[in-house]
Amino acid sequence: MSRRGTTPWAATSMPDIRRQWCRAIDAVANYSWDHLFTELPPQPPAQLVAMRKRIDRTKAKMAAISEVLKDEAAAIRSAPLYWVSREAVDTVMHAADTLPEWTPAIAAPAQSGFLCWAKTAGTTTWATPSAEHTEASLGSSDYSPMPLDAATNITELPWDGIVWWTRPDGLMQLLPCSRDTSATTALTRVGMSSPVWGSHTVMLNPDVPRTAEVQKAVGSHPFVSGLGAAWLLMGQANVTETRTIGQPTPPTPPTDSDTDDLEASPSAPSAVTIVDLLRRGSATRRSTGAGKQLDHRIPVEGYWRQQPCGPRNSQRRPQYIDDYVKGPTNAPLIAKERVHVLRTRPGTDLEP
Repeated sequence: MSRRGTTPWAATSMPDIRRQWCRAIDAVANYSWDHLFTELPPQPPAQLVAMRKRIDRTKAKMAAISEVLKDEAAAIRSAPLYWVSREAVDTVMHAADTLPEWTPAIAAPAQSGFLCWAKTAGTTTWATPSAEHTEASLGSSDYSPMPLDAATNITELPWDGIVWWTRPDGLMQLLPCSRDTSATTALTRVGMSSPVWGSHTVMLNPDVPRTAEVQKAVGSHPFVSGLGAAWLLMGQANVTETRTIGQPTPPTPPTDSDTDDLEASPSAPSAVTIVDLLRRGSATRRSTGAGKQLDHRIPVEGYWRQQPCGPRNSQRRPQYIDDYVKGPTNAPLIAKERVHVLRTRPGTDLEP
């Protein structure tokens, strides 16, 4: 269960990566705890009774989580597949750093999807719940994603992909995944491996603009901006180009043989949308308008601008302007060093 598995990390392998991941989730969801249960002897000692109660609570909790895992597997199994090339990963993550306010419902290319980065796009969080959080939720029939502030062990893992889907209640669920599955004890328990495994789940309202990441507010998630930038750039023909490989096939539900036979043959290939940078030469733009005319060229770093869209242009969809060179063609290029100045707001305690 190391980060480097036997399945190649490539666009053509995405159907097999998904199949293996779903089978591993099904195995964890269907894991039986019955072997831990034995009849208590007459007048058992208090220590044995306490242990039995803990096992009962664990079984009840795992039964609730099992249903959640089955829902996740169903969403992953039916999700369209997306692969972001190595060059596009750099552009997407660079654009994500300055992504302004955006709305998931406007940006998302589909109601659900499974997207993989050709190379690691950053880190995602793996959290282990505290004893208090676990004890409070044992036996509960309701399940909600664990907040990071309720965790005692927080580990940063490589971020290699993400799944999203729209739930029946209208919320959108995001599940980042990592190829580093070393912290996944559930896979060890069922004796299986998986090319990827999910980490921390996030729920969001797709109709509400995302501002938390822009403001770096508490509860913001950097990977949400990364996903948003990928979605938006997918729809910009001036920055990226997309192509589809494989043949779309209707997803098939798991069978008993899928769960029992770990060496089952791969399913028919599914269509994979590959997102790559648009192949073009270095762009040069002339100065236009009534402003000062340049007699030299200067590099302009990529930036976002809000494009009106929707009914009566009442909505906004960020459009990314990629890096370019501004100024007259054949004029000398002047690349000035940029200095970032950090200032405190007047009236703050940090003001000298």
